Amino acid sequence: MSLAHLTLPTRDVDKTARFFEKTLGYARSPVPWNSPVKTVWLDIGGGQEMHVFYVEGFEVSPFERFFFREPVNGYVFEVIDQNRDGR
Repeated sequence: MSLAHLTLPTRDVDKTARFFEKTLGYARSPVPWNSPVKTVWLDIGGGQEMHVFYVEGFEVSPFERFFFREPVNGYVFEVIDQNRDGR
């Protein structure tokens, strides 16, 4: 199964998108003209996209986990903050 896209809320769309562009090599895709908030679409491979979008006052849950699939070999990565208490 593949996903058409996943969404990633943030308070800073540009910095978040640049992180993924620089560290994972994701390229920007065109964003529809009628997007209601600041949004960047990133091509993450395999016809899938990540939509990074602005949410005022967004805060990450202390239990947040982020998974992504590397587009060349298909490895799945989990990104967590090792200093967070996962209780």
